Amino acid sequence: MIVTGDTNFYRKIVEDVSIKKPWKLDAIAKELIRAEKKKGIRAMMGSIAASELLSHLLDDSKSRDYRSCLKACKVMYNHCREDKNSFRLLPSPQTQIAKEYFGKINLSAIKTQQILGVVMSHVAKKPKSKTITKFSNELTQVKDHIKDTEQCLINEVLGMCRQIDPNYTVWHLFVGDKTKRAAYLNFIRSQTFKEQTACAMLIAVNMQLTQQGIMPQTPAVTQQMINTFVLSYQVALSLREFFFSQFLTPGFDLSTKSRANYLWDEQILYFVDKQVDNEDIVLLTSDKKMCDAAQTCNVRNKVKKYDEYITELGLAPVFQAIKKGRCSFLIYRLKRCLRPIR
Repeated sequence: MIVTGDTNFYRKIVEDVSIKKPWKLDAIAKELIRAEKKKGIRAMMGSIAASELLSHLLDDSKSRDYRSCLKACKVMYNHCREDKNSFRLLPSPQTQIAKEYFGKINLSAIKTQQILGVVMSHVAKKPKSKTITKFSNELTQVKDHIKDTEQCLINEVLGMCRQIDPNYTVWHLFVGDKTKRAAYLNFIRSQTFKEQTACAMLIAVNMQLTQQGIMPQTPAVTQQMINTFVLSYQVALSLREFFFSQFLTPGFDLSTKSRANYLWDEQILYFVDKQVDNEDIVLLTSDKKMCDAAQTCNVRNKVKKYDEYITELGLAPVFQAIKKGRCSFLIYRLKRCLRPIR
């Protein structure tokens, strides 16, 4: 089995650990890998989660996000490391779709992933300000990409709302019009909405490949892919349905409370119910809406919450001992070694 953790999984695992105690971060990663190995589990890094963590390394060094993400980068990389010079990386959705539907290698997406991996490895090995300064250009590109993509989503949603509701005011869609609200909700829950989403994603990947000199697919061929796409990525589309339904909630401001972050959650769900080398992928996340989307599509067993996974591996007490200090950890290990054989 393959597991891939989202941003919050790794931030949760390093809670209450000081960046000034790197041995604790190393011990957490080692114990996690040890427990997984016994169950035939290996971890692979998702580029979206890596991007989200790296993007916060340009925040104020005294901020909670900076400290949390710096620690999480170290644990994520070590968790997914193959050997001293390589790590296991899941293909991005764009890479995955290019290969699955067009039979092509998305060189642009792969190059982006490779850059992320290089930066992540250096940050993990030397989580210091000098490392961040050295890769400031790459980190700026990551941060700007996330910011620009989220702003693009906000602008597109605002444009859609203005187009379908002549009386639209910012973040208030079809207020007082029950008939149009019901019609909108029916559309969001329809097969047509899923097909339009699938078509948009396929066209976007097709355009990336075209920019790399690969001839675009004909509209007829793209249309044939849509039904397969909808069936293949039901979990991601389920989250998208929920998200777009929220625009009917008065005051649901997409520009606040990191709501545009939904875009990355949707893309992470592209991994759910998939395989790598005939091994199932299990997503590690405690995000309620992501878990709900998996439940709706009857694949909740392919998503595990933090507490579920750590308990399943029997790691709760050892993590607690590590976080308390070296002495507590050594005592815990000694007790394990002295445990009577039954």
